[in-house]
Amino acid sequence: MTADFVSLVQNIYPKSLGPWCVIEMFADDWMRALMNSLSHSFPLIKEEPYFAECFSQGVEERHAQEAREITKFILMRSPELLIPTMEGAKMMATGLDRFWFGLEKLLRDSQ
Repeated sequence: MTADFVSLVQNIYPKSLGPWCVIEMFADDWMRALMNSLSHSFPLIKEEPYFAECFSQGVEERHAQEAREITKFILMRSPELLIPTMEGAKMMATGLDRFWFGLEKLLRDSQ
């Protein structure tokens, strides 16, 4: 699943702004989930500069807003990119769903 997702990203990320917007919209959520899951074994991880700064300063939320604004700007000037952008976003969302499903299955199977 991971290899499939990485291949998908390598293929569609350079072709469309849609995948970038999808990734940025979910980045804060999945990074918090990662940090919270690691905190069970590494209780001080929340205080590590990377995570502490990222969440206290809303870095990923800002990135998501910037991705939307840049995409909106480009689409207003190049409306012909709307369909490829939406197709790329759908492909990325589907790929993320498969990736997370694969991780959940891996966790369930390991229990």
